[in-house]
Amino acid sequence: MINKQRLQSIITKYHLNGLTQSAKWVTENGKLSICFVSDNKDLAGDVEVNSSPVEDSELSIFDTAQLNKLISVTNGDLLLTLEKNHKVYSKLYIEDSSFNVAYNLADSLLIPKRGTINFPEVYDVIIDLNSEIVDNLIKAKNALSGISDMMITTIEDEDRGKVVEYSFGDVSNYSNKIRYTIDEGIEIKQDIKLPFNSDLFKDILNSNKDLESGKISISEEGFMKLEFTTEDINSVYYMVRKEDSTYV
Repeated sequence: MINKQRLQSIITKYHLNGLTQSAKWVTENGKLSICFVSDNKDLAGDVEVNSSPVEDSELSIFDTAQLNKLISVTNGDLLLTLEKNHKVYSKLYIEDSSFNVAYNLADSLLIPKRGTINFPEVYDVIIDLNSEIVDNLIKAKNALSGISDMMITTIEDEDRGKVVEYSFGDVSNYSNKIRYTIDEGIEIKQDIKLPFNSDLFKDILNSNKDLESGKISISEEGFMKLEFTTEDINSVYYMVRKEDSTYV
């Protein structure tokens, strides 16, 4: 059994407001792993759940939006069961006290394969996240929702020393801008000034607003890794700098 809200939370962490429709759910030794790449290949990630709601299996989810719609009609605690056809999982059943819905599983060949992620092991800037920081970053982005540019910069503040600044808005002197500064829970080994896609960034944050802890790691080469933990769910995301930013 799994609570509906918890199941939706797991799915949200890779679906990312529609950025990723297809993914493979792999349950092994009772642990669920979802390795995914966004539909336009500009974001990759992993979601791991220590206690899977299904038996050990490999399930090919082709249309996550449709799966979400089916789950939306249910309530409370859910029972998830599987049906096999010629030793291949073909249906996922989701049942509550009133509803029993069936989701057709796809052929595994239809699920995009993610290549090897060659991200650095050591990062130049590390930022600890909490709910307040996540909420503030989302608010800053929402206030400039039509602009996808975000610059992350380390700067020297006269009173606070080294800080990390998030700047939303394009480089033009005539554009609207929002700057948000973080001066606690940061580790700076090397100064950076890098543009990233704020739309992707916001979707990741929105999908992990229930975090108990989190961390952003950035390298001067233009790689960003975002990590979140909540209950027994761990999610990791990999982004690269925005090459066509107006900041470049």
